[in-house]
Amino acid sequence: MKTCRNTIQKKLVYEALVRLANHPTAEEVFLEAQHMHASISRATVYRILNQLAEQHAILRVPVSDGADHFDQTVRPHYHLKCSSCGRVLDMAPAVEGDIRIAVPDTAEYTVTGYTILFRGICRACREKRQQGPEGLAIHKRAILKEDDHEFEGNQDGSKFAGSVRGRVAGA
Repeated sequence: MKTCRNTIQKKLVYEALVRLANHPTAEEVFLEAQHMHASISRATVYRILNQLAEQHAILRVPVSDGADHFDQTVRPHYHLKCSSCGRVLDMAPAVEGDIRIAVPDTAEYTVTGYTILFRGICRACREKRQQGPEGLAIHKRAILKEDDHEFEGNQDGSKFAGSVRGRVAGA
């Protein structure tokens, strides 16, 4: 019976992640899952997100200055954290050879993957800044409302458009 309940809870957590579709933190997934099913616990949501990330069913997006975010898109792609509003957004899909990183050949470890998080300003914040301080304040209030679950749907207007090409120093 516990396996069945875990399966139902895992499905609920994954559905909450997909419904949010905005690279939410574990806490945001918990709030959405709780909205969908009031009895689910914070510990259960966090545990399931960790399991799904370990199973590569979802991506964990580590953010050095805050909580990890989660992404249901598992294909190779980059992320950008907006330094104005704090949102984590998808960037153009990764193309092999876009970024080259020289990894020393050593017996000390085996590299199994990497995560790249770019920092910048999302399109929505850039446009709001062009409108002046009032436009930026309205945009930040809209994001806060979305984070408080007063907003339905996903605001995709702030997705990064373009591609990233270059070399990491020393490569």
